[in-house]
Order: sequence, then C-alpha cells, then structure tokens
Amino acid sequence: LDNDKINRIVTWNDFGESMYVGPVRFGSEIASGAEVYVDGQSHESWLDFLPYYIAKYKGHPFDITRDQMQYWYRTHPAAAGSTCGVVGNNADQGQQELSPNAVLQDGVFFSALLSSPAQVHVQIGNNPVTVYSGNSGINHWSQPFNGQTGAPKFSVVRGGSTTGSGTGKAITASTTLANGCSNYNPWVGSF
Repeated sequence: LDNDKINRIVTWNDFGESMYVGPVRFGSEIASGAEVYVDGQSHESWLDFLPYYIAKYKGHPFDITRDQMQYWYRTHPAAAGSTCGVVGNNADQGQQELSPNAVLQDGVFFSALLSSPAQVHVQIGNNPVTVYSGNSGINHWSQPFNGQTGAPKFSVVRGGSTTGSGTGKAITASTTLANGCSNYNPWVGSF
C-alpha cells in the first residue's frame, strides 16, 4: 500500500500454515520446521489490490490509473513429492481426511485490474501463450499446469502494445525441497 493511504489490514499471519500476507520480518515468527516451506514464498503481492477491494467494499469510487496483475501458484504439482503428513480436512473435527493431491488444483491463478478492456497473456515456460479477454475493473482466471513446466509469464496487451508484464518463479515437475515433501504454499507475484 502507498504510504499516504490510511487503509490498513489486520491479519493473523500464520507462517506454519501458509496463511500470511505481511512480510516475513524475523525468522522467529515462523513456527519451527515451517521455514523450508516459507523461504522464498513471499505473499506481499496479495496486498497490491487491497486499495481497490477496500474502496469497493466501502462503496467508494476507485480510479484505476494503470493495469496491474497478481498471480499465485504452487511451484510444482501437488503430487510432485511426499505429502509428509499434510491432509485435506481434519478428522478431529469429524471430517473425512483426504489426500491434498485429491483436493488441490495444479494451476496458475491470476487477477488483472484493468483500466479498460484488454487481453491478458499467460505462458508457462516455452509452451503456447493462452489469451484471456478482460474487462475494465477486476478480472479473475486460472489455468491448469497440464504438465507444463518453466517460468510463467504474464502480460496485459491493449491495441497490440504491452502495458505491463511480469515473470514468476519457475514451475518444476518435482519438488525442489531437500526433505522430498511437496510445498503446498503458493508463490505470489505481481506487477
């Protein structure tokens, strides 16, 4: 958020459960054993659209002065490593536990805040570009990995000119963690 904005967000930053939007300031904030899943996985880009969401929630007008995007995804498929005890649901709460591989989508999720209608281009690695048509305001999409690997590239194109672009952290076919566990914590970026 810009320093001149009074809007604030209060959140429970639980780094051990990948539930955080604030910056990681001190290693002591992270639960012991969770560091490997949080390292390099900043979620600060989720703050970029807060002024828009807050204004809309309060019923205030919001001028979109530039095209922006934010994108988030896991850097490997859910089944790329061991679950290491992670489950979907909680048996202690009377819920049927499921493998995270059965409940997670292997995809790239992205939103575009557009000043006027435009195309959003997404390319994973050297695979073909997928084009989405966006309207003025906020737009949300997702695109499955489908076995694609490489760095996702995102751009907003209007009238044949690129108005903004960014490249994310590479998606790999297997976990990159030394412990062999899947990292279900998303990587988040924006421009």
